[in-house]
Amino acid sequence: AWARGLAQLALDVDFSHRRQQQMEFWRAAHAGQGVQQGITRLLVALTSAACGLIQHPANGYEHDGVRGMFVGIVRGMIGLVIKLIVGVLDLCGKVFEGLKNTLSKMDDKPRARPP
Repeated sequence: AWARGLAQLALDVDFSHRRQQQMEFWRAAHAGQGVQQGITRLLVALTSAACGLIQHPANGYEHDGVRGMFVGIVRGMIGLVIKLIVGVLDLCGKVFEGLKNTLSKMDDKPRARPP
């Protein structure tokens, strides 16, 4: 829930929309899958943050000149920090989701005899 709210604060509608779709579509069935998906989410957030550092100033300069470039730099920096936090929260969430599902599968032992 924290990551969802922070993703919307990143000032990048595409990032928050893609993140929400992928988080709903992918479910970690076990711990290994949780680690894999968590690292993937972190790398996607890092990539998006790095692209934002370049795209926001360029778009700002294109629209408003030097003033727009400085506004774009600020937007890119805010997006960088927020997207890194969202990536780390997604990593932790996916790892714990995978662990939870692994442990719940271990609890489902067949009964020795019927009731």
